[in-house]
Amino acid sequence: YYYFFFLTQAHPLTERLIAGDARAFMRQILTGLGGAAPYAPEILELYLQASTSDAAIAAMCECFRAGITLDVDDDRADRREGRKISCPSLVMWGEKGVAGRHFDMVEIWSAWADDVDWAPMPCGHFLPEEAAEAVTAKLIAFLR
Repeated sequence: YYYFFFLTQAHPLTERLIAGDARAFMRQILTGLGGAAPYAPEILELYLQASTSDAAIAAMCECFRAGITLDVDDDRADRREGRKISCPSLVMWGEKGVAGRHFDMVEIWSAWADDVDWAPMPCGHFLPEEAAEAVTAKLIAFLR
C-alpha cells in the first residue's frame, strides 16, 4: 500500500509524477492490490479512461491528502463531542482483503455508527467486481 503515502505528498509533486505515465500507475493500482484484475479487460479499460485525466488524478490525490489531515481533525472532533453516525448504515468489506484479514470491522465501525448492517463479502478488495451478486443482493436488501 505504498500509494497511501505517495498520494498524500504535497501538491503538485504526486500529480506531476503520475502524469509521467498515468495509465501505468492506475493499472498497477487497479490490479496490484489483488494480483490480476478481477474484471474483464474492457472494464479495466473503462476504469483507466475514467481515472487518468488530470482532474481525476487531482481528485484522487486530494482525497488521500484529506485522509491524513482534514479527516483526522474532523474525526477527533467528532469523538471528543461524542458524535456518531445515526442513520442506518451498511458496512461492507472483503473477507479475503486487507480489511477482512487484518481489522475487526465490527469493532471499528461500532465506534462510529449506531445502526449498522454488517456485510462481509466473500472476496478481496474489489467488492463489486469480485462478488457482484452478493454485493447487489445486500445493497438491494439494505436499501429496501
